[in-house]
Amino acid sequence: MAKGARIPSLMAMVARIIESRAWNFFEPYLKALTYLLLGFSGIVSNPFGLSDASNIASENAYDWITSSFYESYREQAEDNILVVLVNETSIDNLYQREPRFLDSNEWPLTYMDHANLLSTMIRFNPAAVFVDIMFYRERSTDQSLDRALNKLARQLGNGENTTELFFAQGPTNTIMTDQMKARLGSIGSLVVNSWAGSFNSYPLAIESGISASMALFQAACLKSQSYPGCADFNNEAEFNIPLKVIWGSDTPEPIMTYRQEECQTPPDTLASKVWSTFVKASKGFVGKSAEDETLCGFTQYIYADELIELERSEHPEDNALLGKLLEGSIILYGTAFDDIDDRVISPVHRSVPGIFFHAMALDNLLSHGGDYRKSFDGQTINLLFWTLWVVVISIWLAHRKEGVPALKGIGCLFVFLIFIILVNRFILNYSIANWIGMMFMAGTMLQMIKFKVVENFISRAKNKVKYHP
Repeated sequence: MAKGARIPSLMAMVARIIESRAWNFFEPYLKALTYLLLGFSGIVSNPFGLSDASNIASENAYDWITSSFYESYREQAEDNILVVLVNETSIDNLYQREPRFLDSNEWPLTYMDHANLLSTMIRFNPAAVFVDIMFYRERSTDQSLDRALNKLARQLGNGENTTELFFAQGPTNTIMTDQMKARLGSIGSLVVNSWAGSFNSYPLAIESGISASMALFQAACLKSQSYPGCADFNNEAEFNIPLKVIWGSDTPEPIMTYRQEECQTPPDTLASKVWSTFVKASKGFVGKSAEDETLCGFTQYIYADELIELERSEHPEDNALLGKLLEGSIILYGTAFDDIDDRVISPVHRSVPGIFFHAMALDNLLSHGGDYRKSFDGQTINLLFWTLWVVVISIWLAHRKEGVPALKGIGCLFVFLIFIILVNRFILNYSIANWIGMMFMAGTMLQMIKFKVVENFISRAKNKVKYHP
């Protein structure tokens, strides 16, 4: 048979299939398959980065809306996480005070300046101190490294002191010199504090090291079992999957009373939390987010100059306050400069110094231990959710030929949204899947059903096959 004659013969065969009873049986499945493949293509192909963007937006929106209900260990135990910050103002104040506390009048501080600040903290015997400042190599312009390390070694070597000291090394493939690794390792431990990964994801068990918050978590649990998350802290298998950091909005009382008016205090009663959740959800639907409010930070913090003022104060109540803040605590020492690229985006508190990311991850671990929220690639679960949606709607259409009424369609979308959140958050304990993208695709599918887009396409295809010359 000539090649040209095969095409009409093939078309005639297709036409016979279309006109047969079998086609009426398979046509609904073809429609469902069309919707399924359209959704799969949007999820997998990530057109113009929209899937990634909506995934981040989905996580941010959920965390912001539900932040009032984050369950922290400090609801059951004393708040023992403290961030100590260095910024331009604290450097100016410490340099100008009498007697002068710092040798440097600007950043970077000398090694001895850091040692003086750290030894002040260590003197109160905190459980652990994490230095989130990079010392990659000895600076040729600063000859105080030996004196600084010796001072810290003497403070840590005090017979009654049990503080564990951790230094940031950067990523696993750090550029820190071997000499500096050895020098810092003589008085403390090196921990990983930076990595490449998905938004808000925090690795815990790292092949060639340990992350900062995981090291602090273990140190805290070894010192005290009072934290709810410490029950399984020795089971390494529980911490293989990266943590997806949950940001809470509850805030501790400001350490310095003059900060009470600087930010918005979050709701503290159940009724106000429920109302706040409703208001945030409503704002989210009209394009507002955490950028439009200034919440107080979740983790208690103090600036370096304030810490020294309390330590040097002649008032016994100030000294007692400092002792309460530092003794047995987990201290994270870092910077808060606007012109240094060490900031993270919190879905609740907007742009914050990067050290608060470590502090929030530590709070997640102390609060939930191995039951922390897992970070994962949401593509697989999104494909499963989409498959379920298409199957359910297809079954509906098979029994109701008139389609999906508008109000019932909105109800279906709402139930689908609740189902996505419940499965991810309370069954799988994963980061919340791309619910914004899923709602958009599900709504688009309902509109396509309403206007019979797929049916019209199939009808035209059928007519073209039937009347093919």
